[in-house]
Amino acid sequence: MQFLKEVWSIYWGHKKLIALVALFILTPLAVLNFFISFSFQYYFTFLFLPIGGDFMQSLFGLIFLSVMEIPFICLVLSVIRNEEVVFGRVVKGFFDHVVPIYFIGCLYGLMVSMGLVFLIIPGLLLLIFLALFPQALIMEDEKWFGGLRRSFIVVKDHFFPVMGILLLLFGVEMLLKTVLMGGALFLAQTYLPALLINLALHLTAFPLFTIWLSLLYVEWAGVEGDMGYNSEHIA
Repeated sequence: MQFLKEVWSIYWGHKKLIALVALFILTPLAVLNFFISFSFQYYFTFLFLPIGGDFMQSLFGLIFLSVMEIPFICLVLSVIRNEEVVFGRVVKGFFDHVVPIYFIGCLYGLMVSMGLVFLIIPGLLLLIFLALFPQALIMEDEKWFGGLRRSFIVVKDHFFPVMGILLLLFGVEMLLKTVLMGGALFLAQTYLPALLINLALHLTAFPLFTIWLSLLYVEWAGVEGDMGYNSEHIA
């Protein structure tokens, strides 16, 4: 319970910063992801190859989600280092890490999407075991493929908690999308309501779950702050 209070404290205590990040970083990325995914889905449906649309939607979804985690991981890292948490520091952290996380995210998305589309179970296992590679790259300064390796090492000892959090995140998102998007598309036969609801979900639940996973990574990996803030603080 204390741990969840710490997660909420960081989330609510930096709500203005999170709102700025959501407006200037997450919103453009979420819009771009939405239209890229929709375009591929429409294209492959036209070719009567829906599995191709599912593959591309999964691929780009995982790439963009990995990139969108960066500012919130940087926020948590600033908190555990007892640094002043300001928008400029978070933006700098985003641009410092976006290139390696984007390219490793492409590899991660490709492996998981191929596994999900063709084999299912291996894709789910890769999704879970490698999910914390952005945290490893940022919080432990792992280099490129080292982030995937470090994520596997950390998650193999905490597989079920990570699986549970990811299932909760995707479950909440899919439930809300099904209910809210269905109503919105019934009222207005355009994709604008769907896009707006998609944005709302990414700008509220996604930062909270990223902070949650990042604080768990601090505890599991034994990440210590520069000024004494370590896993004992949140245990």
